[in-house]
Amino acid sequence: MTAHANDHDLDDLEVKRRQGAKLREMAGRAQVTQADLARVCRVGPQAVYNWMSGRTRPSRDNVMAIDTALQAGGAVLEVYGYQVSGDRIATESAIMVDARLTEPQRQLLRMMLAEFVAANEREGVAQGIGKAQAGTV
Repeated sequence: MTAHANDHDLDDLEVKRRQGAKLREMAGRAQVTQADLARVCRVGPQAVYNWMSGRTRPSRDNVMAIDTALQAGGAVLEVYGYQVSGDRIATESAIMVDARLTEPQRQLLRMMLAEFVAANEREGVAQGIGKAQAGTV
């Protein structure tokens, strides 16, 4: 840390440190190693070390991949401040771990999923589907 870091920088550093500690804890409970996470996220082991030490944060795509690898059901997303529905987590997780997809294909699928979810939420269809699945309609 530089000698002239302001309070905002200190707050951000503390947030990253806590997020990293939580990620370490969750990976340990799931018995997933840093090497496993590096492989899943397609990054080097140093990147995972930096995430867990709080030096840097993983990208949103990597947070999704980590959540899937830890079978955390969205808990890793919450640690990093993302809010995503359960159905969308499952779909995005499948997109992230499908090795047959290229990165441009993943990006296109994520954009299509986001558009679909937004359209359904605007029309209230998502609520109707949930009620139908629960048998309350």
